[in-house]
Amino acid sequence: PITTHTEDGQLGDAQQALLTSFGLPAHRIIVGHCCGSSDHAYHMKIVAGGSYLGFDRFGIEAMQPDDVRVTSLLKLLGAGAGARVVVSHDTVWCWRGAPLPASPLWEPSHFTRRIIPKLKHFLITSMWGAMRT
Repeated sequence: PITTHTEDGQLGDAQQALLTSFGLPAHRIIVGHCCGSSDHAYHMKIVAGGSYLGFDRFGIEAMQPDDVRVTSLLKLLGAGAGARVVVSHDTVWCWRGAPLPASPLWEPSHFTRRIIPKLKHFLITSMWGAMRT
C-alpha cells in the first residue's frame, strides 16, 4: 500500500489518477489527510475510484474542527463507504529537534477518548429519533 500526503485534504483525486496511470491498483492507495476536506463529493470520487480515505488528523482543530471531521465521517458511513475509510493518528512529537507546539487534543488517544464517544452519541441519538417516528 501507498499512503499519500495531501494538504487540507485536496488533490487526492489527482494523486489517485497519477498513481493508477502508472499501473498501481487503486485499492493499494490510501489518500492521507482526507479529513482536511468536508467535500463529500470529493471523498466519494476517491472511493468510487477504488482507493481509501485517510482520516488521520483528528485533534488538529486549527486545520479543521473535529466536529466537521466527525460530520464528514458520518456522511461517508451513511453512504456505505465506511469500508473505504482508514482512521489513524498522524502525529508529530518533534520537529527539527525541538518539541512541536500543538493542540493538547493532538495526542494518540484523542480518537478513542473523544471522537468515538461523539460517534456513539450520534448513532444513539439517530436510532432514538428513528424509533420515535
